[in-house]
Amino acid sequence: MKEGGREVSIWWRDISALRSEEWFHGNVSQFVGDGNNILFWTGVWVGGMPFRERFTRLFVRRGAWSWRCRLFAWEDDMLGELRILLLTVTLLSDRVDRRV
Repeated sequence: MKEGGREVSIWWRDISALRSEEWFHGNVSQFVGDGNNILFWTGVWVGGMPFRERFTRLFVRRGAWSWRCRLFAWEDDMLGELRILLLTVTLLSDRVDRRV
């Protein structure tokens, strides 16, 4: 899904502009379906805030879940917390991600 540009409707650009406003986040929810339209680090889909903000250090060091250096103990704790959050997610391959 594109956020703007010539390839989207004026209506969708207006909706996309609302996403940055507080009203949007308080009244629109995102449900995970097949996971194809969810942005893992930047989308707000589990826990009420983007993972890149909640797990900043892991976001900076990300690399398809493999790190070149060993994680510090506190980073390892963060990774454990993220894994626990992800246990609550069930991808439904027969449904697309959607906003309600």
